[in-house]
Amino acid sequence: MKKAKVMNLAMLVLLLTLFSFVSTIEAKTSEQKQGGVLRIVYGDAINCIGYPGGIASFQEHQVAEPAVETLGRYDETGALVPYLARDFKLDADSLTLTIYLRDGVKFHDGTICDAEAVKWNLEEFKASGRNEIDDVTSIEVVDPLTLVLHLSKWNNSIADAVLFTVHLYNYC
Repeated sequence: MKKAKVMNLAMLVLLLTLFSFVSTIEAKTSEQKQGGVLRIVYGDAINCIGYPGGIASFQEHQVAEPAVETLGRYDETGALVPYLARDFKLDADSLTLTIYLRDGVKFHDGTICDAEAVKWNLEEFKASGRNEIDDVTSIEVVDPLTLVLHLSKWNNSIADAVLFTVHLYNYC
């Protein structure tokens, strides 16, 4: 019992010290500044932060998110919704996933994110040895904002794999 009280007191002292340190930092950095270095610390090893095929862990996904984007995201209800994509359509009968891209989306350097860029990213992801999109047999670019993924068999998780797992980056 005495040990628990000492531990609680030590935790309280630590928290008070931390709060006073944070308020000191806030007082010194009240001016906004552009540029600099953002350091993100994680307990697990981060092996990849940019190459789509290499982003494997949840931590890598979180660290890469400021620099690379996905075609879809999950909303507050847990439903997969379009993000960089405008819409998507699954067709189990024809074994296809059609992705409609948003017009005007650009990479950081101003290059347009079109169906060819998305196709390249998907092909790179597949070539990296990741198995999430193994059922994709071909990718057809219909027009600059539409592509159709043809599947070898129906896969209930293909939309999650393509729209959320694969990160897009500028290949130029």
